[in-house]
Amino acid sequence: ASGLALMDENALDPLSATSRGTGELIASALNEGIRRILIGIGGSATNDGGMGAAAALGVKFLDADGNELSGCGRELALVRKIDLSGLRSDVFEAKITVMCDVDNPLTGKNGATYTYGPQKGADAEALNTLE
Repeated sequence: ASGLALMDENALDPLSATSRGTGELIASALNEGIRRILIGIGGSATNDGGMGAAAALGVKFLDADGNELSGCGRELALVRKIDLSGLRSDVFEAKITVMCDVDNPLTGKNGATYTYGPQKGADAEALNTLE
């Protein structure tokens, strides 16, 4: 739903990519009554901090003017308010485990963006925006 293997190498754009598809899969599992969900995040094509996935589950991310953001990496720095009022209540009944196969800090020069951003198509300017 959000993986590099699903993308054409020439179409990679981590500033616009979103994890919304992963959130839609979580919603589908919840609709089927599944309450134990495992998510592997290795090889993702996104760098949105999970905004897209959360938005698909009802979370609203708002900018300084109260406008709702779509949930892509480019918008991370614009988030000023997170509105959880629309979050699906069945999320709280579920145990969702996110798994990764690396031990990197989230931010900084050795963090996720600078380490994995280039394989997702990020150039130097995009890396700075995403960080």
